[in-house]
Amino acid sequence: MDFSLQQLSLVELATLFPQRDVSQSQYTFAEDALPPNHVFSRSVSLSEQGKALFWSMPYLMKDDTGCVIGACGFNSEPEGGEVDISCHVSPSYQNLGVAEEAVKQLLERAFSYAAQAGNELNKILALIPSDNIASKKVAQKIGFVLAYDEGKQTENAMAGLEKWCYYRH
Repeated sequence: MDFSLQQLSLVELATLFPQRDVSQSQYTFAEDALPPNHVFSRSVSLSEQGKALFWSMPYLMKDDTGCVIGACGFNSEPEGGEVDISCHVSPSYQNLGVAEEAVKQLLERAFSYAAQAGNELNKILALIPSDNIASKKVAQKIGFVLAYDEGKQTENAMAGLEKWCYYRH
């Protein structure tokens, strides 16, 4: 399946958040393609803190007709050489390789942008719900490995999350 990533602008984000009203948007949306409101809220907060828009604003996944089928992005700016990502795909587009391709493109963009901006970036993190077998398979296919971080492992496990890491090759 052909698709592209397009980063939202602050103006576009404002039309979608918090009402999730897609009627004013220039895009068409697959059912349940928008990520949860906390993703948009985090983006607004990061931009208000003066964080770079590259790391703050979500990326829309659009199919070859221009329909938004999901979103992905960074949960913060890189810190200590690592950054967190998240990904959300409309249920009707799951199991088609969309998440895998979106995350691959996001990784490429992250390492390229960090290098150009002079930021250290060695590791990409993804917190994946323990029961989300499909997301864990996607992470493994891309090259993420399950991390055993002593300090956070118990905290993440209690939240039902597993920490997966992609190390720059």
